[in-house]
Amino acid sequence: MGDASKVDEVFRKQPRIADVLYCVAGGNHAENGFIVDIKAQALESCMRNNYFTAVYAAKSLLDIWTEDDLKGPIHPRPDPRIRQIVFVTSAAAFLGSPGSIAYTRDFVSPGFVLEQKTKTNLTKRIQGLDGYTMSELEARFPSSDKIASLITSAVDRGDFIICDGSLAGSLLFTNMIGPSPKRGLGIVDSLLSVFTGCLLWPYLRWKWESMTRRDGEEHRRAR
Repeated sequence: MGDASKVDEVFRKQPRIADVLYCVAGGNHAENGFIVDIKAQALESCMRNNYFTAVYAAKSLLDIWTEDDLKGPIHPRPDPRIRQIVFVTSAAAFLGSPGSIAYTRDFVSPGFVLEQKTKTNLTKRIQGLDGYTMSELEARFPSSDKIASLITSAVDRGDFIICDGSLAGSLLFTNMIGPSPKRGLGIVDSLLSVFTGCLLWPYLRWKWESMTRRDGEEHRRAR
């Protein structure tokens, strides 16, 4: 998925054109670590595995849709097809938070299991994952099948942003909502935005930055 020409080739070989594209490919277990410790190549592969896999797929299918809409004797088509591109990402993409940059949402999947093996202890403490066995984590978080069902149901409803089943995701979204469309009537998102931006996020940032500084001091003393 990180090769634009191969992605386009595969899409064009399909027997029919898809109406919905879910961009979910990615993962970061091979690039986990502090940015001062990992190689520059890890940053490049992280971008290729997570960003380019999505943008190449979206670009290819958008081109195919555009070409398909131009087929036929009438332009523009009187009955254009409704098509959708859905980007699935971590709520941490809404902002840069201490201890976390390119992590997927915590739900049980093969990538989640691999991620726990290479994630730093600091990030585990910030995310509240430290000290749990894998069995305990699997019982604590929803399965990938459940998350997939929530996403497809929300897409069918026409939702712009999907944070179902994740209070943390909703809070992060409302804190960075800006001019983005709000969910429903927008009342709850507006109230959450004030609460998160004025009260919750300043506290969490102070807490996580303090944890990060302490961890840095411990690493410095250990060297």
